[in-house]
Parts: sequence; structure tokens; C-alpha cells
Amino acid sequence: RNIMKLALLAVAVALLGLPAASAKADSLTPFRTPSGNIHCMLIDGDEGMIVECEMRDIASFTLPLRRPADCDLDWGNRFALAAEGKPVMGCYGDTLQDNSSRVLQYGQSIGNELLNCISRQSGLTCENQSGHGFLLSKAKQKFY
Repeated sequence: RNIMKLALLAVAVALLGLPAASAKADSLTPFRTPSGNIHCMLIDGDEGMIVECEMRDIASFTLPLRRPADCDLDWGNRFALAAEGKPVMGCYGDTLQDNSSRVLQYGQSIGNELLNCISRQSGLTCENQSGHGFLLSKAKQKFY
């Protein structure tokens, strides 16, 4: 389990272009939506806060993004957002799915003023201090 958490941190570091030498996780908080369709990891480390979310089921992929040519792993259902900047999609070979993680009930939020996620019946919304974020649901995914 600790190996998985270190691997997730390495993915976050790679996705967001953070320097690996100084990336040390102070806190890893896994959570999921009540439906169990979206599993996330809130990472609060030396380089700031990052949230990564993975979706189990997407009925319709609604982001105008294409799989990168150099991605030979999983792609299309992993989303990441740092405390500053725009969200990104990840190419990954691990999973965030953890059925023992905290359930973020509808109407509840997690995070702080730098990066916050709120669970609603319509989906999960995560937003950073820059006003950028994502909305994830089975029917719709949106970056802003």
C-alpha cells in the first residue's frame, strides 16, 4: 500500500512537472464519491497540494483531448489538478481505486482554500486558488 502511494506521488510529480528530488508527501488522503465511480487522492506535500482522480466508468468522454502518441499505458480516465494552474489528464499504469477510502458524501467537501473538491449528485468538482478546475461525472467531464 505504501508502494502504491509512492507510485501515485511519482505520477503526480511527473504529470505536473514538479522536481522529483524535492517531492515528499506530507499527507496522502484517499477519498471516493458515494457511487464509487470516482476515486481520488489528495496529496499535500512539499510542492503544494495536488488532487488526482480516476473514474471507473465513463458513459461519454466529453473532453476534446486526444491520447498522446507517447502514452502506451492507461489514458482517458485520470485527472490531476494542482493548487495553481490548469487541470491535466494523465497517462498511468497504476490505480487510485481503493474501496476502503473515505466516502465524500454528497454536499461534503475536502481540501482548503488552495485546492478544494466537493461531491454532488451531479458529479465531483475540484477547483484551485487560480479558479481552474474540473467537473467529473459519468456523463460529462469538463476542464475550466
